[in-house]
Parts: sequence; structure tokens; C-alpha cells
Amino acid sequence: MRTREAKCLYCGKNFVIPSKKPRQKYCCRQCWLDDPKKKKKIICEYCGKEVLKIPAAIKRAKHHYCSKQCCDLDKKGKEGNRIKNGIEYAHGYRKILVRPNKYEFEHRVIMEKHIGRKLSQDEVVHHINRNKLDNRIENLLLCTKAEHIELHRKEHLEHRRLNYLAKKEKRC
Repeated sequence: MRTREAKCLYCGKNFVIPSKKPRQKYCCRQCWLDDPKKKKKIICEYCGKEVLKIPAAIKRAKHHYCSKQCCDLDKKGKEGNRIKNGIEYAHGYRKILVRPNKYEFEHRVIMEKHIGRKLSQDEVVHHINRNKLDNRIENLLLCTKAEHIELHRKEHLEHRRLNYLAKKEKRC
């Protein structure tokens, strides 16, 4: 196995290049990642700060941020939780403040008060009329995760059957 010596383009340290990697220009992965010549400037979509990222990371991501914190803050405002008139909403469900800095889904809190105990991780509160904001107790059904999946599967099959019958009637 032939090896040769080279100088790292980033840190200037001498290193041995194995014959398997004849074009190696950096002594280690960290030098390769840290070299500003390998990176391109992007602007953080949340705070507007300029940062350097490697081209592969730029190509891979739909959105570009300078940090995980900026990413989380931006997503919280766009897709995740939204606060309207002092009430927090997450994925279409209403969340209420149960203690300082602690929000919980309103439908789960209502069901817990109704049955007089905390819900387990395996329990799901289903909205019978599919309206995520209708949290009246008569519209809520307590079931396990498995029962909830089966319930939605049956609803989906019934919906498909009705669509099939409607299309069949139109053809006649």
C-alpha cells in the first residue's frame, strides 16, 4: 500500500494520505467541515442572520436557519402551535393553560374532569363529529389507541362505500 504525505488545506498540519484516497486534501473530517472555502452563505429565514453551510446541507433542507432555536421558533409560528386571543392552538386542537407555562389539550382536560382521573398514554379522546374545536362532553368519546384506529378505519371504509354508490348512481 503506497502512501504519501500532504499538508491540510485548512489547518496546515502534515498528514499521510492513504492510497485509497489519493485526492484527500484535509487531515480530518472536522477540517473539511470547518473550511470556509467549502461552504456557501445562506440567510436565516427567521432572524435574517448570514451563516455558512456546506452545499449538501443547503440542498437537503427546504428551509434554512442559523440554529435549531430559530428553526423551532419559526415552525411554532407557521405549522405548529399558534396563539390567538390568548388561547393556544396546535394542529387544529385548542390548548388551555393549566398552570404557568403548561398548556394541555382542552378535550383531554374536559374528559379527565368528567371521568375523575388522569388519562393514560394509551387513551385517546375522539371527537365524534370530527370538529376538533367542539369539546362538549357529548361530542367526546374515550377509547384506546387501537380502538381509535379501528373507529377511523370503519369511518373511512363507510365513506369510500358511499362515494362508490354515488358514482354508480350517476352512471345509471
